Amino acid sequence: MQGEIIFLISKGQRLVFRKERIALIGSREPYDNVVKLSVELGKFLSDNECSGFSGGAIGMDSHFMQEFSKENSFIIVPERKPTTPKNFIIWDELDNSIKIKSYLQAKRVCPDIDNRPLYHQKLFARNSCQVLGVDCKTPVDRVIFWAKESKSGLVSGGTRIAVRIAREYDIPCHNLFKPDVRKQFEEMIGYKNKPINLFDFMEVL
Repeated sequence: MQGEIIFLISKGQRLVFRKERIALIGSREPYDNVVKLSVELGKFLSDNECSGFSGGAIGMDSHFMQEFSKENSFIIVPERKPTTPKNFIIWDELDNSIKIKSYLQAKRVCPDIDNRPLYHQKLFARNSCQVLGVDCKTPVDRVIFWAKESKSGLVSGGTRIAVRIAREYDIPCHNLFKPDVRKQFEEMIGYKNKPINLFDFMEVL
């Protein structure tokens, strides 16, 4: 268990940062304008002794964790493969009680999980552990992610499972897909050299 955490957004939209356990997840195919930011944001959080919970997938997961310290990284993957790094946490190898808890948590937000392919079931259950802790009893303090999201709050792709679970537990979620949210984090870490991207304008249409 890591230290106490405070991470607040003031009325002036400034992020007041101390320490946090954070789920860092998202789409496998992010827009170019968020890749460099996610790497720098991950490093910033790591340098400030945050703990990062992620899934090891290509795309946002890997970008966020690229420069994150291994000591404070909790990367949870569905099952072991020959190329799986030794420091990764394997959902398939967790205690059965945890696997059952995580599966049931995923089922709350995805009622048809029983009808999904087995690997998808493991992925969704793994997502529970990203948000609720490896033991499914110690939720993260917030979720920072990038995925397309409709105006009604519907998140696209597999990321939606983790975000739905987080929102069920009133865990704050910050989607870097939204220009205003992205700007807050850019200001927090002093991010510069922002690329001008047509998608910045398309996102708000």
